[in-house]
Amino acid sequence: MENTYLPRTGFGREPIMPDTVLPLGGNGIVDRDYTGVNDTLYITCIAIRDEAGETALLYTMDTLKSEMFIHPLRAAVSEATGIAGERIFFSSTHTHNAPAVYQDGLEGVESYREIFRVSAVRAAQTALGELLPTSLSVGTAEAPGMAFSRHYTYAEDPVTGKKKAVGHRDEADCQAQLIKLTREGGKDILMMNFPVHGTAMSSEANKLISADVPGAIRAALEEETDLLVAYFIGAGGNQVPNSKAPDDHGLCVKDYGKKVAEFIIAALPAVQPVDAGPVKALWQDYAAPANKERIGEFDQATEVTKIYNEQGREAVKPYLKKYNLSSVWEAYAIRRRYNAADTVMLPLSVMKLGALSFVFAPYEMFAPNGQYIKENTPGAMTFVVSCANGAKGYLPMERAYKYGVYEGFVTLVKPGTAEQVAQHFIDMIKEA
Repeated sequence: MENTYLPRTGFGREPIMPDTVLPLGGNGIVDRDYTGVNDTLYITCIAIRDEAGETALLYTMDTLKSEMFIHPLRAAVSEATGIAGERIFFSSTHTHNAPAVYQDGLEGVESYREIFRVSAVRAAQTALGELLPTSLSVGTAEAPGMAFSRHYTYAEDPVTGKKKAVGHRDEADCQAQLIKLTREGGKDILMMNFPVHGTAMSSEANKLISADVPGAIRAALEEETDLLVAYFIGAGGNQVPNSKAPDDHGLCVKDYGKKVAEFIIAALPAVQPVDAGPVKALWQDYAAPANKERIGEFDQATEVTKIYNEQGREAVKPYLKKYNLSSVWEAYAIRRRYNAADTVMLPLSVMKLGALSFVFAPYEMFAPNGQYIKENTPGAMTFVVSCANGAKGYLPMERAYKYGVYEGFVTLVKPGTAEQVAQHFIDMIKEA
């Protein structure tokens, strides 16, 4: 099949390194001020302009999530480029070793957010300044063994009395989705996603800034090919299998990136051309029913979080046991549920480019949810992106609540929401 509809595409990338010491996001920000740099964080922008002149900007940035500052960031890009906000899509790679840019009230966070704003605008301007005629090809790469499911079953250890993970209830999704942009007169671009968490670096002791496995995969691909790579996180409820490696995390992450890159490079010759078509965007707010579990324990949860913030991890452990809380994060979740409305508004967005569809999910999507969307949408490919346009926490599958898993403890929505939202995404794609 030959491409008969040729959009123009551009690529921009800028560093997003902080100018002051901030705590790292992920695993809590208490006692996690960064102490050094393992590798550079970037924000990447893909500009796509169809034959009618409609333009979309697709961002991926090396940070945990973008809640709290996503709206001013989008407004800054829109003002600088003239592109409407509903055609600007942001996503995070969800590395747990990037500074907590999403956290209000931190000393120096506004300075870091300004770095984001400047870099986002520059990346868009670069991408828009080099728009080239482009043909599109799509394919997938299977990377068996490179992810495992986070849906643990827990049981009590007969020796220690503590609960530990003893098995997984869901199969992992080890498939990377690939969109190759072959450009006339410029470097080709590879848009890819992979459904794993950026947590290989994020032990409590590791305080180095890092793009984690997303950065390692991207770097390995660019070292071995002549492609410009934009990494998007897929249904990122999966874990990387070596995330608990005790030593030499940098090497561990680098080797992981090389291995995933090998699978992707092997799959590239099989990508198939698709007709692009016009850019179409659709946004809808989805009112998800709020989870109100344990809100009667608001006072206890407040005490726990106060002790954690003021005295640290060790001091809070007796209080977790006293109040039968699984973690500090459950205490934070109880406080959020207590103060939340009866519904949680989820800004859902999709983009279509002819036979290609893009789903931007504002939460951590789990593997079976992402697979369901991919399998039940029409067209050549539905490219699934999670942690997009702000992040509303976890949306576990309904059965995961029954497993007694962490994500079920801390989610802000009721069981069944993930399945309903997945179906709503499918309906939006058909409507767009």
